[in-house]
Amino acid sequence: MNPKKKLLLAYLQSVRFFLTCYLIMFLLLLFTFKIEGLPLNALKDFFGLSLLIVIIFLAFRLKALIKGLRQLAQFNAESLSNSLPKSTMLEASYAELVNQLQQTIFDLKAEKRNESVALLELVELWSHQMKVPLSAVKLMNETGEFTDLDLEIAEMLHYLNLMLNIIRLKQSSTDYYFEPFDLTELISESIKKYARFFIAKNLRVDLKSFKHDLITDRKWFQFAFEQILYNAVKYTEKGKITIDFKNNTLTVTDTGIGISSQDLPRIFEAGYTGYNGHMTEKSSGLGLSQTKQVLENLNFNISITSEVGVGTQIKIQSIHD
Repeated sequence: MNPKKKLLLAYLQSVRFFLTCYLIMFLLLLFTFKIEGLPLNALKDFFGLSLLIVIIFLAFRLKALIKGLRQLAQFNAESLSNSLPKSTMLEASYAELVNQLQQTIFDLKAEKRNESVALLELVELWSHQMKVPLSAVKLMNETGEFTDLDLEIAEMLHYLNLMLNIIRLKQSSTDYYFEPFDLTELISESIKKYARFFIAKNLRVDLKSFKHDLITDRKWFQFAFEQILYNAVKYTEKGKITIDFKNNTLTVTDTGIGISSQDLPRIFEAGYTGYNGHMTEKSSGLGLSQTKQVLENLNFNISITSEVGVGTQIKIQSIHD
């Protein structure tokens, strides 16, 4: 068979499960909107962002496959020719070399397989998170109340943006661009972005007065901060969220349900299904694990202190003053 056809078949087989899940999910969503008489215009943003995620995922998947094949071919051609024993060497040397090559190939295959499994697990966690706003939309249709439709769509867009950035973080290189920017301005933008969530819960935002120019990648830092802000809103039913910057440390404090002491040490683990507060809110830890990875890549430390029934405080501090 033509090598190009073999590569195409291998690529299609590796993404078949992902494409099937995406198609089924979107068709079910479209079918639900259709039979329940919901406005299809509400799906435009969802379809656009989800399609963008699929295209980016497929492109990166193909790139990774081609890169892996090239590296493997280069290794087999160059390393084997340079490492072949001379005619005077014992047969044991030949056997050892073959075993090393076989082990290397096995390790490469295992690494690719583990990456695929990890990505599928993340997609599964993400799909569970998406069920919440979708169920809310279904309930709205049953009750005839559509006042919070925009809020549920905004939550779906939040999770779509999260998945897009997770895929980007999985790549070997990320487009970091360090530049100075006004930290207060960035925080204000994020607060406005999530204003409808604050209004829906009647929560106050106490943004302390400070002036600080931060030098880092603005886009990725804002992504990390917004994951923290979203979690603060999600697990706070009354009171306020306070944001302050002192001693080179950005602090976000909420008056939410808090995090239990047994969950706190593992709160940054991807896929850790711990329970917040008095086991009333189950969390996947999907957003916080990505937040920690981004901040570490940007040379920031993140720490969390919390007390059940009192609230949670998250601190972000630059490793370099």
